[in-house]
Amino acid sequence: MSVASLSADRETAELVRSANAALRAGDLRGAVEQLGQALSRTGDRPELLSAYGHLQLNLGAAEAAEDAALRSAAIAPNLPETLTLLGRLWLLGRHRPNELDCSWSKQEYILSQLPSVSRDFYEQHKDLREVEHQVGRFLNMQQVANEIISGRIEGDIVEFGTWQGLGLLMLGRCFATDAIPRKLIGIDSFEGLPEDSTIWKKGLFNDTSLDRVRGNIESRLAPGQSFKLIKGWFNDRTVPESLTRECSSIALVHFDADLASSTRQALGIIEPYLVGRTAPMYFLFDDWGCNPDEVPDAFLNWLPTARVRYGMEAHKVCTTRITRYYKMTFAAR
Repeated sequence: MSVASLSADRETAELVRSANAALRAGDLRGAVEQLGQALSRTGDRPELLSAYGHLQLNLGAAEAAEDAALRSAAIAPNLPETLTLLGRLWLLGRHRPNELDCSWSKQEYILSQLPSVSRDFYEQHKDLREVEHQVGRFLNMQQVANEIISGRIEGDIVEFGTWQGLGLLMLGRCFATDAIPRKLIGIDSFEGLPEDSTIWKKGLFNDTSLDRVRGNIESRLAPGQSFKLIKGWFNDRTVPESLTRECSSIALVHFDADLASSTRQALGIIEPYLVGRTAPMYFLFDDWGCNPDEVPDAFLNWLPTARVRYGMEAHKVCTTRITRYYKMTFAAR
């Protein structure tokens, strides 16, 4: 067994090399210690978590292995090393999924429960991965929507990476009583991810289609709410052209595209809407906590130039383990 190499800062890469060296020397405890330090630097990286879990299990620490497996599976459920670790735990009678958490991974259940969720429910169950993510992001979307509505900030709601429509439907719920007319716009290839990258595999999330999502959203939006789905890869010139025809102003952008490359392309598409802007705009990043080399890298490398070009500042509003939401403000010019 060896720990997979990964793109990381120099100190983290050195810790991974040290872990591999300890493994070759038969020092499992040393390898666990090195990987634990690497995880403390990088956060939840599934390839490190699964390796850490396998080593903990080899040392007989099933509880620590189970925790690592569940953390890894919440980010990259199809990673082969994680699936193998879950299988080993299952044979030992471990990894009995929480029934409530399993329910919160299903779209129909999520949509049926949204009207009744509260901060109290979230605080009570936030140790469950799916509850923490789905309930947490919905409550944070509500917080952002309330700021937009109370501030009477005009503009549409645009989502990059619509998949089966859950994120757009959550946002629709949040703006259902808004007096300002807004269009919900979802942009997606509806063919899955365009390429392999870090923890992501090409074609993942291809269990969707334009017609399926259109029907899903049409049947669930509040009366009077309008939406538009735009099909295309983000680097297709037809996508920004279609968005320009549908939308003249944006109040909120939901980035749910997983990859750094796709996030960079999405940021490029919305740049024309930043020119001369004075009202705040909100950037909601899903997948922020999945891998630092993906969504965070794309945004944080884009931001310095955008800050100068558009007189813009980013203010962190709220987070969950996987998401991060920003309020973008603009200096008067």
